[in-house]
Amino acid sequence: MTMAIETGRLLRGLAPELFGRFALDVIGGDVRVAVDAVASNDDDAIRPALDLAREFVAMADDAVLHRLPARDREIADLVAALDLVGIRRTFGVGAPRPAGLTSIS
Repeated sequence: MTMAIETGRLLRGLAPELFGRFALDVIGGDVRVAVDAVASNDDDAIRPALDLAREFVAMADDAVLHRLPARDREIADLVAALDLVGIRRTFGVGAPRPAGLTSIS
């Protein structure tokens, strides 16, 4: 996530027209992995990764967030709110995982 944040900052500053596409890829990929990790880790263990995911989501403006598929928008909203309970309820053990997401545990 740190590399995604730094790359996002560079794109926003040097090539803002590229940031939207990059943000869609990161939220649909890296942020999903962080969400998956929430389901299988305790709050203290996952908090640093989720804080970074939240920082990235905060970089994306509403125009980018509205272009996300519905499931990724739900993920972005839960991450932005640091809603660990909501993440676990929605994507935890026994809950349907976002399409294409595999467990990292």
